[in-house]
Amino acid sequence: MFKYFMILSLIMVLIITVCKKEKSILNPDSGYRKLTLKTGKSIYTWQQSEGNKLIVIQGELENHSKNTYYSRVGDFYGGSEYILFAGNSAGRLERLNISDNKWYESELLGMAIEGSEFIPIEPLKSYAINATLYIDNYKEETGKYRLRIDYYNSTEGVEEIVPFSDYSNIFEIRSE
Repeated sequence: MFKYFMILSLIMVLIITVCKKEKSILNPDSGYRKLTLKTGKSIYTWQQSEGNKLIVIQGELENHSKNTYYSRVGDFYGGSEYILFAGNSAGRLERLNISDNKWYESELLGMAIEGSEFIPIEPLKSYAINATLYIDNYKEETGKYRLRIDYYNSTEGVEEIVPFSDYSNIFEIRSE
């Protein structure tokens, strides 16, 4: 009887160990999984443009749930066909720090000149996204990055609550 108990215990430990989800750079925390965020490429390179270098990241945001969510992003006062990720919005860029394997917010995103406002992210709908990264000519930042979107169930009382967050695929930024 004791043998069976030991064998059963060993099997349980093995099942728990195998089923445990690892958080690594290959399998990052993917957020709440209410929204899917995908970039158009897996590798981007800096391009020269009027005294600066830039990268334009385009992709898609999809709400695959049955709920409407709200995010404070740029939409050019409702006149754009895409959602703008900008430094002054809830559409963010994060960079992986390889020394501690943690994600940190990057300062490379441009600012939305018209500002940002809450827009509805409607259920079962897809949206084109755009994120433009800028850097001066004297340096180029490279590494592994991802986009993050913060969002809420409503626009009321958002100052007091922690937003939901979802993340894009990981992509690489390289020199020219």
